[in-house]
Amino acid sequence: MKTALKIPNLNALLYLTVGWFGIEMALALDATQFQVLLDQAFSGAGTARLVLPWGGWSLPLGKAVMIGMVLSFGPLAGIIVQPLMGWLGDRLIARGVSRQFIMRQAVFYALVCTVLFTLKLSLWALVIAIALFFVSFNVLNVSYRALITETSNRKALAPQKGMVSGFVALFSGLGGFCMFMLFKLLGNSPWPAACGALVLLLTFVLVFRYAPGPRQNVGTPPVQTPGQKAAMKALVSPLHLLFYVCPLISLLPGVEYKLAVLPGQRNIFRLFLAIFFAWLGIQALRAFFILMATKELRLAYGDANLCLAVLTLVTVASALPLGKLADRLDNRLILILSLSLFALVCAAGYWLAASLASVMVMCVFLGVSFAGMIVLPLSLLFKQCPRQSEGVYSGLYNLFISMPQLYSLFITGWLADCYGYRVILPVAAITVACAVLLAFRLERNNDRHPVETA
Repeated sequence: MKTALKIPNLNALLYLTVGWFGIEMALALDATQFQVLLDQAFSGAGTARLVLPWGGWSLPLGKAVMIGMVLSFGPLAGIIVQPLMGWLGDRLIARGVSRQFIMRQAVFYALVCTVLFTLKLSLWALVIAIALFFVSFNVLNVSYRALITETSNRKALAPQKGMVSGFVALFSGLGGFCMFMLFKLLGNSPWPAACGALVLLLTFVLVFRYAPGPRQNVGTPPVQTPGQKAAMKALVSPLHLLFYVCPLISLLPGVEYKLAVLPGQRNIFRLFLAIFFAWLGIQALRAFFILMATKELRLAYGDANLCLAVLTLVTVASALPLGKLADRLDNRLILILSLSLFALVCAAGYWLAASLASVMVMCVFLGVSFAGMIVLPLSLLFKQCPRQSEGVYSGLYNLFISMPQLYSLFITGWLADCYGYRVILPVAAITVACAVLLAFRLERNNDRHPVETA
């Protein structure tokens, strides 16, 4: 007789994480409609050249670079807005402002910005709308992630942090899948954006109405030790500024230890470095996949979205099993395997992807690996994040996701103008391979985060 799988606190987990369905459904516009709208808007722009201040050299600024420049508003907003909101959110909470209140304001502005894409916009109006869209969703993203982190540290949910990560990946994948299928069925029309705005509203109604609240620390300012204050200042040291310009220095012997300025949390910084290089590759693939599929592989726009739908569907199917594994096995090993699979598939796809069927197969394997790249870093962070600085660490986590996306858009855009959009596959393979090397340096599971008892 088979025993049904029972998940304790299932309703609490569902209501706590369902907001990611609405967020990722709206954010899927970045991976689908934005590329096409910007490609059309810049179709007559021609090629400009950026003159470098030395040697009389210049770099071509073709259409792909200009598309990357506009899409870079997303990671740029993440670099500026998310750490700021993490720091500000902890202090507002200490003064009696609820995390839900901050999120309500962010949801409102995110809804307004999503609705804008149902209208026919000029080039500059489109650029401004995309910038506002990214700012509002970055505020919502870090506030919601901090809410989940705080709530998952309650005694009832603390043993299920891996399942929390699994449900986050589950709803994120479902949201993207539904939006990609809408574009497959409806084409490049205003209706998918309108549906995204409506779903975003409905999911956060559920979050605000039924999700369990985080612990309250009203009147208790967040504790920040002298070491943590020094760590924040050290993030703008000459060595860190060099790291931001040339991330590859983190792979040099000894440099990692000098970069890890967070006292007692060296393993978290190693995790952040692995995330950094992984998202260099993820963004290269994500930002230009539609254009690669339609222009290089000659797939129809609907078929390209169908491939993304398959990728997200496989991500959804893999998320919960990986979340369960994260609670039982060595997270480090599973993360290494996920990163390695992603790098190998991208390398093979450069040579083998030539038809709809081959791209579908590639997306299946990418979906499995991408699920691990979402679930495992979050699970590791939940287990080791210091409780008194949850907002700060949530902001830093998102910083190390946003910063590589900014570099990736410019570098990959320039390479795409020179060598075609298919170059995104080897770029993704090489950068994620660097993340594999960094993941090998992670320590094995070591939960330093005390569980709340009240």
